Amino acid sequence: MSEKRYQVFVSSTSKDLEVERRLVIDALLEASYIPVGMELFNAATESAWPVIERLIDNCDYYVVIVAGRYGTEREKVGKSFTQSEYEYARQVGKPRLAFLHRHPERFSVEVAEPTEAGMEKLRQFRGMLEKELLCKYWERSGDELAGKVVGSLNSTVLSNPQPGWVRGNSLEAIASEIRKDLVIPAQSVGIARISTDGQAGPIMSERIAQAHSIAIMSTSSPRLIEIQKTYMVEALSKGRSIRVLVPELEGTFVGDVEESESEDVPRDSISTEIDIVKKRLREAKGEATRLSGRLGTNYLGNIRLGHFTTHLRSTLVLCDDTWGWLTITLPPARAAQTPSFELINKGNHTLLEACLRHFDRTWTIIEGRGGVEEI
Repeated sequence: MSEKRYQVFVSSTSKDLEVERRLVIDALLEASYIPVGMELFNAATESAWPVIERLIDNCDYYVVIVAGRYGTEREKVGKSFTQSEYEYARQVGKPRLAFLHRHPERFSVEVAEPTEAGMEKLRQFRGMLEKELLCKYWERSGDELAGKVVGSLNSTVLSNPQPGWVRGNSLEAIASEIRKDLVIPAQSVGIARISTDGQAGPIMSERIAQAHSIAIMSTSSPRLIEIQKTYMVEALSKGRSIRVLVPELEGTFVGDVEESESEDVPRDSISTEIDIVKKRLREAKGEATRLSGRLGTNYLGNIRLGHFTTHLRSTLVLCDDTWGWLTITLPPARAAQTPSFELINKGNHTLLEACLRHFDRTWTIIEGRGGVEEI
């Protein structure tokens, strides 16, 4: 059930509608609306008008009730506060509901509009409302009016929903904050999914098998290559290209990473893991060659391996320029202990675009100094 509440500005004259207005306010409160209006002011004065505008700005819906009086007129404006409030609500695009007494002429002399000029302005104001809105009418009691106001608002909320208000600690408010602070920013930079265990699931295999160009940059990741080898074979048999970047075996980067992880669970050296990666890539190339022969195709893809000197302890998999998977690992943690991000090319200045530029720039530098070998 939604915890949202809607703020309603209630506009009316007061002398002829004192009882009815109180009943409407009570009914709105009971129905969980937040009513506001001229009760906030001791008297209608021009100095209050900027505050009235702000109240209408902050409301979700505007309700005007018109009976036997036109109301106090604003200085130098020539219109009543009630009409001015209605016209301002229309100007700022608030959903408006109007409730008119069916027989305003029946009000007693004590509460009726005292001047003929005022009566004429009242008739013109009613005519404006009837022309612009589908007005509701009442005539018997304030309870009848209050029921119509709440019923009409309930229908309008369904047909024309507004932002509303929620408690700061409500589930709806928390969800709204999460969306504003996490979901929308993530989507804007192309993060489609966050995995807390480093696992991409079947989507990575599907992307690799279908990609025209595959790029992998990793500190080692023999397990990744092992899992995806079958799909690399499929890609190679279709003539696709695969580029892999791993560290220089004798570089300071490998030494620094291994030293920082030396107190962690015992594991193979990075050099040993890279040897495994090379072995699995050669196996993939051989299997793709045999598969291509059986299929009678002559467009076998290629695998090239480059060695970088410095890099984050991370794994980056890029398929064409449309999809990527990024795992950033801070030693001594392992990939399964850190979040991974599925990247798509959707948004402005996406993380995928930055990763593609980073990989291509690093590859160009390494290729320029002769650090790329054919597998």
